[in-house]
Amino acid sequence: MAKDKVKLLLNLVASAITCLPRGGDIEVGIGGPLEAPRFAFRCRGTGARPPQYLTEFVAGEQPPQLDAMTIQAYYTWRLATTAGMRLEIAKDGADILISIQSDREWRVLAEKVLGDKALAADPNFATNIERVKRRAETDGRVAKAFGTLNVDAVEQKLAAADIAFGRVNGPGELAHHPHLRRITIGSPNGPLSYPAPAAIWAGETRRYGPVPAVGEHSEKIRAEFGAKTR
Repeated sequence: MAKDKVKLLLNLVASAITCLPRGGDIEVGIGGPLEAPRFAFRCRGTGARPPQYLTEFVAGEQPPQLDAMTIQAYYTWRLATTAGMRLEIAKDGADILISIQSDREWRVLAEKVLGDKALAADPNFATNIERVKRRAETDGRVAKAFGTLNVDAVEQKLAAADIAFGRVNGPGELAHHPHLRRITIGSPNGPLSYPAPAAIWAGETRRYGPVPAVGEHSEKIRAEFGAKTR
């Protein structure tokens, strides 16, 4: 792993500590190849908050003046820029995919979801071309606003504004998704709850057999192929 990315990782740990003024737990995940790693930090604890000062630098709007309190956050932000990595901050760590399909929808997002009327009217962000030119700042503005809300509040705002979005779920969320049908099948160790096959036939109820025990059908399979039992 390149030295600048190692420095960034260590400084992100320091920034994560500022998220937990009353203490708590910090989980650090590292994924991807060493040449292009991805870092993920999850901070849990009473009074957990977005990392102090770093949110303002990521957003790119009116960053705080440099002093002894803000220099570490500034250095972390600069390290990410130098390493070619983008910083994203979310209050509860959930990922939400947003689809802005027109400039009108961007204005709605800025005003009604982000709560920033000035951003909605800013010509530097008025069109998709301008927003792409300022991709880092655009992402930072959105991340700053979302970083102050939990995922349920963000989803409610997006739904009320009629903005297309979807939550990016992991295995844990998928296991409890309201549209996931489950079936119960037997096994040598007792009943098992299992995701149901996706296909549904009208007027027909599918039957599911139990999971066989090890060797349960061995003799039948050998007989079918004419094999002799040793």
